[in-house]
Amino acid sequence: MSILSSRTHNLPFLLLLITLAAGCKKDADVPLEIRPSDFWVQATVVNEQEETLPFAYRGEEIYTLDTFAGIPYPREITYTSTYGIDANKVKFINGTITDGSWGNSLFSLTLRLPDLVTDPFLPFEWTKSELESVLVPGATFTMGDAPGQVSMAMTFIQEYEMYQTQSGNAASVVVTSVEDYGSPEANIAYFGKKVHIQFEGDFYYGTQHRRLTNGEAVLFFRYFNY
Repeated sequence: MSILSSRTHNLPFLLLLITLAAGCKKDADVPLEIRPSDFWVQATVVNEQEETLPFAYRGEEIYTLDTFAGIPYPREITYTSTYGIDANKVKFINGTITDGSWGNSLFSLTLRLPDLVTDPFLPFEWTKSELESVLVPGATFTMGDAPGQVSMAMTFIQEYEMYQTQSGNAASVVVTSVEDYGSPEANIAYFGKKVHIQFEGDFYYGTQHRRLTNGEAVLFFRYFNY
């Protein structure tokens, strides 16, 4: 899918502290519900050799890998929400668990509105009502890049290959719960939805294949009040 424009929003804990310091009473506390560790993904992964591989990431966790001349390089897991309108005039939004150090997506769910964009001035940002129209507890989706469909992608932190679902393949996503997330009344400058999903399916990187089962994730989707 060719993307015309996309914006990314990282929401690290430090940014929240800065926002509070700038806009709230000095004795205001950061709400306990605002933290990267709220967002995570886990699943059972089986590769083509029928080997079971671990797949689990949570915000604020630190991974250390020997990435350059044997020198350990720490990576911190965080979360993002990106959005845009693609070349086919489909409005989309991602909820992603990411390697915050390098910006690599580790697990991502992409939602698409069911109707094509006809207004050339429609903002890329999603509204609360748009999110609530697709993020309904109990909702299930078909895989693909068409309006109203969803897609998923996963990457092991030690690898560069991104495995993705394919249109019409054997994959499923079920929304199990949706909560408001953020604290606008405390002058934290964003609004969002905290979404719990269950998923499974076949993921592909070229001809390589991996099967994810017993998948669960809690993801963040950002919205704006115009």
